[in-house]
Amino acid sequence: MLGGKKVLVSGTIEDMLTVDDPWVKSYFRGKRARQIDPSAPTRRRPGSRLQTG
Repeated sequence: MLGGKKVLVSGTIEDMLTVDDPWVKSYFRGKRARQIDPSAPTRRRPGSRLQTG
């Protein structure tokens, strides 16, 4: 994966999920990732409430 004009990480998806770079985290754990994989970990903002159906 490229970011900031350099290689941030290469390898499997599992490898990329272990990287502590904010951009990589947002890419693989953000809203788009959750739309593809609902079991993907979510990031909640402090003070936010979980809404249930």
